[in-house]
Amino acid sequence: MKVVINESQKRLIIESLSDSIEGIKDECVSIFKKVLEDTKQQVNVNLMMLSTWGFSVGGFLGPISLWLSNKNPQLSEMDISLILSGVICMLLYDNKDYLSKIVSKIKEKNLFVDFKDTVKKSLELKNVLFSFLKTLKISGVNVLNILSYAFLVPMIPVLFTIASTQELSPENIERLTKSITGFGVVTISSNFLRIILIRILKRFSNN
Repeated sequence: MKVVINESQKRLIIESLSDSIEGIKDECVSIFKKVLEDTKQQVNVNLMMLSTWGFSVGGFLGPISLWLSNKNPQLSEMDISLILSGVICMLLYDNKDYLSKIVSKIKEKNLFVDFKDTVKKSLELKNVLFSFLKTLKISGVNVLNILSYAFLVPMIPVLFTIASTQELSPENIERLTKSITGFGVVTISSNFLRIILIRILKRFSNN
């Protein structure tokens, strides 16, 4: 059901769009950097080669981190980062050497059960995102490149809000696309991103 709002409210929503997206990007990158820095203090691995994917990886890890901290409040931030780095190596970055070192540390700290549960939850999120994009009939999406689209996870509430304003004009779609690609943290083309955003927004606006 769409929410009826006046023109002034619509203008405020559109004007705040860029700030909202920038806030999401900053939070995702912050989560990503913290996981890497905390892990490096515990294990001799360097995952900085994934820095290009900071927005997407952080977008994927954000909800997983929240779920893990709620599941086991006894975990420290360092524990959570270590577990999440294991998830990165297992599901998002195929590096058996790094994974072996991280899992060894996880076992040393008696966190293996939490790690297995987190991997399972991460696979669920990965499959949900994959299935959602497939329903939009986005060509080229597969389980191997799903990381390219993980930045969409924390943006879903924002996109839903935009769809509810009924402001799906070409100008606003273009503004949204530029707001996201302008940060230089998305690894897909602006044209492809525009197609994805249009289909997501239309899906939400029809609900």
